Amino acid sequence: MDDAPTSAELLDAVARVLSEQVLPETDGATRHAVRVAANLCRIAGRDVASGGGHDIDRALAELVGQATTDDLARLLDERLLERNAEFDKSVADLLFADVCRRVDIAKPGYRTETGAGE
Repeated sequence: MDDAPTSAELLDAVARVLSEQVLPETDGATRHAVRVAANLCRIAGRDVASGGGHDIDRALAELVGQATTDDLARLLDERLLERNAEFDKSVADLLFADVCRRVDIAKPGYRTETGAGE
């Protein structure tokens, strides 16, 4: 079943309405608030479109032998203290992928502009 529009598309549509229709009709503090709201909609839309990082959380949970992501940070800390090179590399790769995902959400194009993340 095709559920169009997606949540990301809806958030983008709200951002466009705010930027193109509401923003030109406002001034002062309200204008700033509308600009911020439109930007937050765009960021949320990119987060939704990226899957929210749930796949990375699940992969990290699997690495620590956990069925869920509950207490994931604590379990990762404990396992990293064991200094297992293979485990550490796997975690580093996943955390790097998560950082890249977050950068792409917060500042699209940044990694390609700067060559970061290559």
